[in-house]
Formats: sequence, C-alpha cells, structure tokens
Amino acid sequence: MKSRFDESPEAGYAFYGGMLNAGYITGFARRAEGRNFVVQQTNEPTVALPVEVDAKNVTVPQDTMPVKVVGRFLGRRLESGHRIVAFRAIMLDRPSIRELPNRLAWEKPVFTEKSKDNFQPFFNPEDTENVSSPFYKGDKKHGRPCLNVARLAGFVESFAFKEASGGERDDCVFIALRQTENPDESIPIRVYGRFADAFRQKLQIGLPIFLEGFYRVKRENHGTSEAPNIVYLPYIHCSTVKVATQTDIKVQPAWWNDMLDRLLRTTRERMAAAGKNIKNQSSEVTSSSGTTETSAKTNAEKPTSSIIEATQKEEAVVKQEPYVIPVIQGL
Repeated sequence: MKSRFDESPEAGYAFYGGMLNAGYITGFARRAEGRNFVVQQTNEPTVALPVEVDAKNVTVPQDTMPVKVVGRFLGRRLESGHRIVAFRAIMLDRPSIRELPNRLAWEKPVFTEKSKDNFQPFFNPEDTENVSSPFYKGDKKHGRPCLNVARLAGFVESFAFKEASGGERDDCVFIALRQTENPDESIPIRVYGRFADAFRQKLQIGLPIFLEGFYRVKRENHGTSEAPNIVYLPYIHCSTVKVATQTDIKVQPAWWNDMLDRLLRTTRERMAAAGKNIKNQSSEVTSSSGTTETSAKTNAEKPTSSIIEATQKEEAVVKQEPYVIPVIQGL
C-alpha cells in the first residue's frame, strides 16, 4: 500500500544521493540576477531567501511575482570558513492565495528603516481576515505566513553547542549535516530551544539523523558596534532532530565508514588521555599521603579498567549498523 508521501509530487525529487533532501517555499520573487533571485516572505528584504535556478527548462520569475519554489538544499563553505546552504530550484509554480501571507504575517520589525522598501504585495487598508473562521490558516499572534518547509536526512559530520547569551532567547546546537563525499558540502543546521543541550549530549559523529525545519537567513555582525560588518548566512532552522530510518536514508555510502573510523580513533585518544590523567592523579595522591605502592597500583588500575571497558563498549556501538545504534535511541 502506498503512503501519502509516495503519491505526493515531493516523492519524485525528494532524495539526493539516496538521502532525503526536499524543500518548498512561497513568497514574492525579488532582485533577479542572471539565473538567481530571492524569495521575499516578509517586509524585511535583507533576509529574503536566495534561490538558484540551474535547470534550463525553469524560467526565472519577474520581479514581485508570487512564486512557489520546489527544490533541494546544497551545503557550501565560504572562504571565511562559515557554512551556508543554497536552495536550488527544481520546479517553479504559482502559489494559491492560502500559501501567501496576510498583512499580520508580512509586517515584521525591520532591522533598519534603510533596509525596508515600499513593496506591498496585495494588501488593502481593510485587510482584516476573520481569524475565528475554521478556514483561517495561521494564528492570531503571527498571522498566516508563507510556506517554508525543509526536510532533510543525513549523517552528522560535526556539531557544537552555544548557550544563549545577550539578547538570544534559546540555546543552539550547530550541526553540519553530510550527504556527499565532500565534507565541505555539509548543510548547516541550527537546532534552537530549551532541549538543545539534551540533543547535543546524544549526538555523535556519523549519527544518521532526520529533521524537518525551515530555510532561513541569519543576520550577524562580525565586526564591532562602532565598525559593523553585517553578513547574511542562509541555514536550516529547526527545534528537534530524530534518528533517521531506512525510509529517510536509502543507501549506506562508502564514506560513512570513514566517519566511523574517525569517531573510533577520537574515542580511543580521549579515553587514553583520560586514563593517563587518572594515573597521574593517583600517583600524586599516593606520594603525598605516604600510602604503599601496592595501594597506589590498585587505585590506579580500577579507573583504568573502567576506561578500557567503556572504550570497548563505544567501539562495539560504532561498529554496528547506523539504524540500530543503541547509544542514541533516546534522541
């Protein structure tokens, strides 16, 4: 029996190299340059979503035209070292009125008045949609936004954790999601929310994950308040990740074994360093307290044996198939 996903148009393009990679966004086409343009979803044009049109049979839309873009995500690394994601269009279509924003969703606080333009899509002064209607798509606080969906699966190439600071509200886990042999093509993922630290503790290199999030552009100041250097970094935003299954990843690439070897090597080095530190600490305690050599040897061997045992357990986990890794089933 076919699933709803198998019967949807998404099924024809949803996989890239055997791994789930699909997205679709709606909005208004702006600033076309050659075969590229951006999709504006709010009144802040500086964070409009970049789109690449590689297919020759896809026509670049005219400026301010409503558009629905179906495509896939490709990761890239800039010369500065920052990772970004590119959205390559596979198909362009006209969206329905329900897939475009109302005034409440369009009007957002802008970064500066200079960045705001005078483009107003199709609103009128009396645009007061009945939010109590059962046909209303949206909520009373944020309105009816444009469509923005990103569905991805792949392997964790690297990850890092950042606590919320300054004006930030949530912690964040940065994940490089790998789908190709070249690690520089890994897709940048940002997982926000109060459970970000819990996700980080479950992650490991080579872990197969699935996520559903949003395609967004991050505005960051890489300079100072006196001399700002504003950069715009496209990325995938989400609030949760799950362990991928064979429905999400249909192949086991050859380079995945190299990732597991790297994890195994790193684990051994970390465990060896921890064992060496414990031995040194035990020797210092023994010499300062005047205990016997036999006692010192016993105290040093106990933690070392537990480290060896833990290393063996991690090695056993790493060598298993990617879809049955027991250490991360609670992710």
